[in-house]
Amino acid sequence: MRKNLLLLFLGLIILTAFYFTGCSSAVSIQNPVVGIVQIVGNEPFTKLAVNINDKDVYLLDCTKEMQAELIKNQNRVYEIIYSDVKKTDEGIILVVKQAIPIKTK
Repeated sequence: MRKNLLLLFLGLIILTAFYFTGCSSAVSIQNPVVGIVQIVGNEPFTKLAVNINDKDVYLLDCTKEMQAELIKNQNRVYEIIYSDVKKTDEGIILVVKQAIPIKTK
């Protein structure tokens, strides 16, 4: 009984340490992001992306309907509200929840 309690206590300490140290691959991006919607890559491997500035470009994962709208309105400014961030070999992917066009002068 005492050994089980000791193992449980040790396990809780280890889990707490992992929780507070976090994962080094975690990505922190402001939500929502505002940027220019663009197509990146070469045919036939093009991807939809949002360009925040010249160095921060994030790929977009969205529904077919939203993708069609964004492709039609590429090079326009959008506010992208996302629900998740995925880090892959291709880059950082934002799972788009909503895309709101921003009117510019």
